[in-house]
Amino acid sequence: MEDRTAEQLAQDYSAMGDSVDLINAIIAGNSGETNPDADATGTNDQSIDDYEERYGDLQDSLNALSLQGVDATPGTEGLTLRIADNLLFDSGEAELRYEGMILISQLTEVLEAFSGNISVEGHTDNIPISTPRFPSNWELSSARAISVLRFLESDGIDPSRMRAIGYADTQPLQSNASAEGRAGN
Repeated sequence: MEDRTAEQLAQDYSAMGDSVDLINAIIAGNSGETNPDADATGTNDQSIDDYEERYGDLQDSLNALSLQGVDATPGTEGLTLRIADNLLFDSGEAELRYEGMILISQLTEVLEAFSGNISVEGHTDNIPISTPRFPSNWELSSARAISVLRFLESDGIDPSRMRAIGYADTQPLQSNASAEGRAGN
């Protein structure tokens, strides 16, 4: 695939609908199922074809940006973007790191031109946090999701298209049984 700017990608996909979930091991979202809308037997060829037609090129284009720590995968409600938490936040903090701001800015043009909704969803591991600012993982996951949402808004994304959700440790992306799994939440 030829090298393309985010602006060119945004123009190509401005007519697409539904939702894009901006996600991270801390800002996370949908299940990432690779077979959206499957029937009871586990398959629905028409849904898969519709999904591929609608999101396949967008997924490929986002992957072609080759942004380290960003993974684009199909989910049940659209395309899911997962961003490694260490790129966005320091441990126990909700203020975006400079590197995280740059990374999100690289995605903004494509997200801005995409006509769907954007869900920023925060997840944490199951290690309790108790600070004056974050009495629990609920506050931390919510504050991180809001921090990304506010940055997207300041970068030009219409706030009426966005929502922020904090899940704390109630919907882990990976098992909390190991340090590696907890780092992914």
